[in-house]
Order: sequence, then C-alpha cells, then structure tokens
Amino acid sequence: MKKEGNFNSDVIHDFGNEWGKFNQESLETEETEQIFRKYFKIFPWERVNESACGFDLGCGSGRWARLVAPKVGKLYCIEPSEQALNVARKNLKNFNNIEFAAIIPSKLSSTNFNGSFIIFFIGYPYDNVF
Repeated sequence: MKKEGNFNSDVIHDFGNEWGKFNQESLETEETEQIFRKYFKIFPWERVNESACGFDLGCGSGRWARLVAPKVGKLYCIEPSEQALNVARKNLKNFNNIEFAAIIPSKLSSTNFNGSFIIFFIGYPYDNVF
C-alpha cells in the first residue's frame, strides 16, 4: 500500500479500475432515477435552482452528476482517480455546465471553488479529509 499523506494511491488506482470496468453505461435511466431518489430523498432540492453551483466530490462514473447537472448552473465533478474521471467525462459529454478536476479531497480549499452545495459519497478511505 502506498499511503502518501492523506491518501492511498493504490486505493485511488483500484477505484479507477473499478469505474473503468463498471462504467454505468448499461444502467437503465429509470433504475438510476429510482436509486437517486432513495439516496437523495432528504436532500433539499427545493433550495437548488439554475443559479446553484455544486460539487460531486468523488464523482466516480458520474452517475449522480447526470441527474444533478440539469438542476444547477454549474457542477464540479471532482475525483482523485484520473481513470474514473475519464469515465465520467465520457458519460457526461452532453452537459456543458460541468467542469472536471482530478483532485484529492484533502487538497481542496475554499479558494479553489465557490459552490452552493456538495454531494459527497464516502468511497475512498481517507484520514482527516476535512
């Protein structure tokens, strides 16, 4: 295991391989929307509008970003794995309001981005991320 500061490069690499193999392309839209509604049922969507700016921190394949992007003005898809980020870029190529960044979450600072909300799924075992 290669632990470098606050992240493990082997884990990031393995997640990239996983999203490369399981890229969510075959996931049916209806099934994705159903899972999304369950995951996000407590999220205050009524407070989000087309001027909102959000972050999908650990975006993986971009499956949730695909459903969030139409609701916001700007969405940052942040992912430490460049391989996973490439899957997200491919899956989200039809959106013009998404920016992609290969960044380790602990390297983010409030000066990097100015957002309204964060979607964060714990997918990587970090120590002291925030």
